[in-house]
Amino acid sequence: MAVTALSRPDDVCLRLTAVQAVDALLPYCEDTPHLLHSITEASIPALFRLANDCDEVESRSSCLDLLSNIITYVSCTGGLLSTELLNSIVAPLSTIWENADGQNLLLRRNVLSILACVASFVGPDEATALYPLALPLIDDSFGREENVFLVDEALKIWWVLLQLSKGYDPLLGKLYLRAPALSKDLEQV
Repeated sequence: MAVTALSRPDDVCLRLTAVQAVDALLPYCEDTPHLLHSITEASIPALFRLANDCDEVESRSSCLDLLSNIITYVSCTGGLLSTELLNSIVAPLSTIWENADGQNLLLRRNVLSILACVASFVGPDEATALYPLALPLIDDSFGREENVFLVDEALKIWWVLLQLSKGYDPLLGKLYLRAPALSKDLEQV
């Protein structure tokens, strides 16, 4: 019922309640991966549509948080996500990042979190496909004062990508150039 409510175009409030319900139900799906898979296929496109339909940043963020949680649960249960579904998850992230300004800057945290979940899910063989999107966002998080609140999340995804790399990667290595400036910023934390 909650999953079908996510797709209803008429009532944003009902759909946001469904987000909370699905998020609360995820732990119960660990023992039934087939149920989790059916929730995933239906929920992901509906969550992006709902995030676009919401006006408040908190509502949009809760939709994107649920997306991260779904990917994490699918990964933990050994479930599969099709390449098509993974592409549909990653495709809107750069637009969300670029359109996040003012109060909506908080959505950038969600983008980094989703990317970290996807990278962990796809593993070392496919994580490099995320570099063209992820590395500039990590660099932007480290290099711009308006994104200082993203440093923790950017460090998490950088760490995930470093762990998944099969050896030294010059693209990941370029981020080390940010380390001296980053360490100065973190002295006050």
